[in-house]
Amino acid sequence: MNDIKISPSRIKSIAIVIFMLLCVFAFGDTANTKKVTYVFSAKESSIANKSGIVTLKGEAKVRKNGDYINADQIIIYKDVKTGEIIKMEAIGNVDMDEGGKKSTCKKATFFETEERIEMEGTEDAPAVVDDGKNKLMAPVIIYFRKEDRLEAKAEKGLVNGQIIIEEKEKPAEENK
Repeated sequence: MNDIKISPSRIKSIAIVIFMLLCVFAFGDTANTKKVTYVFSAKESSIANKSGIVTLKGEAKVRKNGDYINADQIIIYKDVKTGEIIKMEAIGNVDMDEGGKKSTCKKATFFETEERIEMEGTEDAPAVVDDGKNKLMAPVIIYFRKEDRLEAKAEKGLVNGQIIIEEKEKPAEENK
């Protein structure tokens, strides 16, 4: 019989594919909801099915429907009965895009059932949200997804930002 030899890089590729399939299975849904696939990668990960906690460490990345979260560590809390994601925490060097709003911060907590994201920075390195026209910088920014509304807070110092407003130009005779 011939021995089958598989290169270490091939074994790694196969292991990643199997791991991703297991992770998608771990995020299972009930029959009454639509399935959403979260695709992730990291240098280390653990899935605790009994507690519903998925931990990603080292260059952690999560993708869903075009949105993304990159951070040093991402922790996903899942309801073990329903399979729904309850909360996600992105910690350290957080870079994300949520519905076209690009953000950076030290920590972001996603409260899925309330459809709210709390982003934390510091006075020296504030959380930043930029949608291409409007930019907000503050130690704490809260994004309410349903209302597409941002709130910013600063215990010390100020909240900073910019708003771009497109105004119609008046005809030359009105400017006189």
